[in-house]
Amino acid sequence: MLIIYNYDDIIFERNGENLIAKELSKTILSEIEINIGKLIINKSLSFNCILNNNFGINFNNSIINISLSNRFYGNINTNSCIISNNTISNLVINLELILSPMEISAKRFINNKINQTINHEFLHLIERYLTINDNKKLSNSWSMDGELKKMQNKYKNDKNWQDISYFIYLSLPHEIRARTHQLNSEIEQTGLNGIKNVIKYIKNSKIYKDLDFLSNMDGDILLDKLKKDINYDKIISDFSCIFLKNPSTNYESNFLKYIKSIKNKNKKILDRLINTSYNFENYFIDDKIINYSEFLKK
Repeated sequence: MLIIYNYDDIIFERNGENLIAKELSKTILSEIEINIGKLIINKSLSFNCILNNNFGINFNNSIINISLSNRFYGNINTNSCIISNNTISNLVINLELILSPMEISAKRFINNKINQTINHEFLHLIERYLTINDNKKLSNSWSMDGELKKMQNKYKNDKNWQDISYFIYLSLPHEIRARTHQLNSEIEQTGLNGIKNVIKYIKNSKIYKDLDFLSNMDGDILLDKLKKDINYDKIISDFSCIFLKNPSTNYESNFLKYIKSIKNKNKKILDRLINTSYNFENYFIDDKIINYSEFLKK
């Protein structure tokens, strides 16, 4: 049974990947490629997909909506799908992708990044499936994600809060697991063309740079920046009472303790991410642009 509750338990089955998500992603990618000619002509299409698999998961009424775009984007509507008795029903997958001139001419994918996007989204789905089937409820990480999104919408005009809440979002366990899974999928796909130094490749990736920053960010600097937002008093109290579910009125102290905890956790994730690279040595990621230097000590 996969352990998906603890922060440090990134789902390592092989090279950091979850094999269920990987198999389902390949099925989706194959179905899209079969219909790629229609996609090129119509710019968008929707079709039903039969997600047969070897893991005993039944799918009922799975729909793919896909369109050509100027970005790579994926979303699985986890609110509409129903997970019950080893069955996932009413799954809707929304995808946007870019096709290169070579892919349009060949009418097939050539190392297309939509593969990593699909892998990322399926990891989220499989984590929800495994958690609900085992515990009949979602892990705490998903609840925190919901509360964080509510706060992001509530204080959408507070710039520093928007940046800082993004850092907190990147540190949520289910997001780290999905991004790690996505990175490993990317390494495997890119490795077909040869990666000379896997560790260097990982250290140049977006997820590694994010984790490196998150393990070194300064809580006092974050708090000072947050104080410049017009709704600071409401944000800091909501963060403690609603997000952390901590009744203590030491709001600033609660904030700093949480930032310290995710710093320590991200340091551990960094080490584990590098450790996975050694598996690859013998075997052959709608990201926000942040000026990280503003949040670090000079």
